[in-house]
Amino acid sequence: MSTRMSRGLVALAVAGVAWGGLATTGAQAATGSSTQATVSVAPVGTGWTAAIRHEYAADDGMGSLVVVSPQGQTRTLGAVADYERVYDVSADGRHVLTASIGIDEVTATVWDTRTGAASPFTYTFDATWQPMLLAFGGDGLLLSTDAGVQTRSITGGAARSLGLPVKAYTVSPDGSQIFSSKTPGPATVALSSWDASTGDLGWSWVIPAAYADNDTACTVSQQWDAGSSALDCSKIDADGTRASQSFRLGAGGSVSELTPADSAWALATTPRRTAWRHSPESGAACNQFGVLTGVTLSAVPTMPIERCAADYTVSGADSRTAWVVQTTYADIGGQIGESSLKAYDTVTNKVRVLAGSGSPSGGVITDARTVDGHH
Repeated sequence: MSTRMSRGLVALAVAGVAWGGLATTGAQAATGSSTQATVSVAPVGTGWTAAIRHEYAADDGMGSLVVVSPQGQTRTLGAVADYERVYDVSADGRHVLTASIGIDEVTATVWDTRTGAASPFTYTFDATWQPMLLAFGGDGLLLSTDAGVQTRSITGGAARSLGLPVKAYTVSPDGSQIFSSKTPGPATVALSSWDASTGDLGWSWVIPAAYADNDTACTVSQQWDAGSSALDCSKIDADGTRASQSFRLGAGGSVSELTPADSAWALATTPRRTAWRHSPESGAACNQFGVLTGVTLSAVPTMPIERCAADYTVSGADSRTAWVVQTTYADIGGQIGESSLKAYDTVTNKVRVLAGSGSPSGGVITDARTVDGHH
């Protein structure tokens, strides 16, 4: 989800979310038992989340797509396949895009959050060697196929090629702009933006020198403010530790630091600047989330970061709140122990559990995307 750019200059208009009147699903315990309760949900703007909820684990055959209100009320839209992910939510909150990846085929579904209707379609794409683009934008949908980037109708039909020169992309929150990204391996050190409907070139930027070699990755991750976007870069140092840093991409190709070198990926929250990163520990596979002060990342209540105590994925963040999926794993087999969607308030320094483990909805959250106007 994102912003509008005129030749790459983004003017953010936070979209209201017309998800009012949803019925909520009552206590669905992690045991698999469930009860139903219908509650009226008032219309809201940012803070709604589309999430994948399972009873026990990502491969338990009992996954469903749910929408979660800022107060933690949930509604189930329908069943999803094991390991299916939420790839995007439309800027107005009306549609959710999920997908599961086969050996060389993608099965995608567009969900209507008002009616619960699901519109599936499939297309060919080998995701084993290149990143996949699948998002709202352009003529309805933007997706990467083996033939290149295409724009399609929202039901997956009327495909046409945009003829873009690279295959690693991210999309602005409103779907109006496509950004190239740098993935590990031989690649250009220039980033560019294109109009998502026409494929016309907008601005170009040079990747910061410290992150321009073959062992680093840089992704345009969010709309930072009304006139710029954030570029998140990571690298693996010679001793095997990871380092992260955020940069601001402005009009005219300007690039400036958002965080100090070797710190974290910043989120545009206040009064506390929150951030997340890959664990800097050598060989660690988890992500950390917390408050960033200089280069120091400090834990927030109920979200420990020492020695990979939990794994974190940020599903969204606005000017005050960060929404985070917190996951712990069982000691045997890498199975999920607990996983929940949480909201961290940077003003009160409090954390609320919205869905998944420890909430009335129960189960575990395996993926989520929050409407925030920045992602």
